[in-house]
Amino acid sequence: MDGENELIAAHTLEEIAKRHNFSPKAINQIKTALLEASINASEHSFSPDRRIHQKFSVEDDRIVITITNRGLRLADRRTKQIEPETERRGWGLKLIEKLMDEVKVHQTDDGTSISMTKYLNKEVLAS
Repeated sequence: MDGENELIAAHTLEEIAKRHNFSPKAINQIKTALLEASINASEHSFSPDRRIHQKFSVEDDRIVITITNRGLRLADRRTKQIEPETERRGWGLKLIEKLMDEVKVHQTDDGTSISMTKYLNKEVLAS
């Protein structure tokens, strides 16, 4: 969780996505979602081991990024509603959902895991 580890991961993911023919726009969306999820995990989890686990999985038609952390679960953090007019924070998950094609949040026994999927050709989903 320290240093610029999320930037190293974003660069690595960029290279993987390029090799699998993702568009530059999709690559930027993937990198932004990865950075947002990583920063959120590090900022909000209060992880006792100060680690984020990142997994990248590439299939023929998609890339799946999974970010997992130990510590406070996302559900434990949702104790209050955020008022958009008065609070400028708390939009990370909504941003990730806009950038990626599928987003799933899983509560684990000791933390949270978020899976984010970007399809190579999103048009395939519409047909």
